[in-house]
Amino acid sequence: KEPTLFAGVFLVLISSISVPFLHLSPYYFANFFLLLAMSSTLSIYRNSDATGSIFNAGFFVAIASLFVPSYLLFIFLIYAGLNLLRGFSLLERIMVILGVITVYFLTFTLFFWYDDTAHLWEIQWNQAFDFLSIRGGNSFTLIHLGLLFLLLLLSIFFRGKIIS
Repeated sequence: KEPTLFAGVFLVLISSISVPFLHLSPYYFANFFLLLAMSSTLSIYRNSDATGSIFNAGFFVAIASLFVPSYLLFIFLIYAGLNLLRGFSLLERIMVILGVITVYFLTFTLFFWYDDTAHLWEIQWNQAFDFLSIRGGNSFTLIHLGLLFLLLLLSIFFRGKIIS
């Protein structure tokens, strides 16, 4: 039996008539480049010359992190993919980092050219992980974070009982 894509078509049609989904979000672009990075990562399986794909995976994650700075954490997902698909090689990890450094070097060069490096620093590093801070959080926020942490612990420790 062949899979059908009608569920995705209906999702796109419904979201295109809904007003909150009509704005162009940076998450759309970031998710697109994240999908390209995952495609590059998965294309290295049984590929003897995968240096370009490994570099591109880091490159695409870095481009995604320019749209949503916290997406830089997906480098660890690429490392996990490299561990699963190939043996450990320090050279491959360096290729991923070089892909990331290339994007940030070119971006820094552009911002340096227009004398706006302080703005780049503020956006990419100071505001990137604001979602992790709980400053100004009231007790309602802290209770919800505690419940989320409790559910995470329950799902980790009772994984075998939940799945079977």
